Amino acid sequence: MPPLLLSSPPHPSMPSEYAEEHSSAEHPYLQRVREETARALPQRAHMMSGVVQAKFIASLIAMMNAKQVLELGCFTGYTALCMAAAVGEEGKVTSLERDCEVAAIAKNNIEMCPWGKRVELIQGDALDVLDELTGTRTREFDLIFLDANKKQYSTYFTRIMEKELLRVGGVLVVDNTLWKGRVAELYSLSQTERVERNKELQRKGVMSLVAADKYAEAMHAFNQLVRGDARVEVVMLP
Repeated sequence: MPPLLLSSPPHPSMPSEYAEEHSSAEHPYLQRVREETARALPQRAHMMSGVVQAKFIASLIAMMNAKQVLELGCFTGYTALCMAAAVGEEGKVTSLERDCEVAAIAKNNIEMCPWGKRVELIQGDALDVLDELTGTRTREFDLIFLDANKKQYSTYFTRIMEKELLRVGGVLVVDNTLWKGRVAELYSLSQTERVERNKELQRKGVMSLVAADKYAEAMHAFNQLVRGDARVEVVMLP
């Protein structure tokens, strides 16, 4: 039974800076990628995995001695390169990215990295690429990191399991399953309370929060889907 690890970035009230400062030092090249991403994409840099989160995934890879890793959602390549450092010389990270703008940045970051040859970047829609991998990469991946379109998480999970891309005993790590805490917050309310809350937000013109609820709803549906799937053992990290 493959484990399914549902992860979420630390709550804003938690001392994430302290955790980063007391974790092993970040490689200078990875620090450069992170800082360049913040400069080049200031409005989107939050989409990049945090230092501690990326280190945690790399540690899982090292502990598993994983050699074949699949990533859905490369962004600028930061996490892909963190994972590539962990798989070693004989390992490989296959990373998918739909957005051509950030894929171009990721391609440059990967090519300039001393261990970038371990990363295969595929630019295209993740669902299409997953179909292409079927048959040729069956049961090949030791670890899959899902960090793509949140509204598509349920579809990605279903496709990965149907196509048998994860090896038996492999690990599927899923990012931001609590959607910044909004999933638990939203589903602590009754359906009537949620409807009234959203109406009030719309009256106030707070459309961003209403839109965010759509992501929370999608994440809740995904969490329920995997929790009810007997093929996986699920652990959610708050």
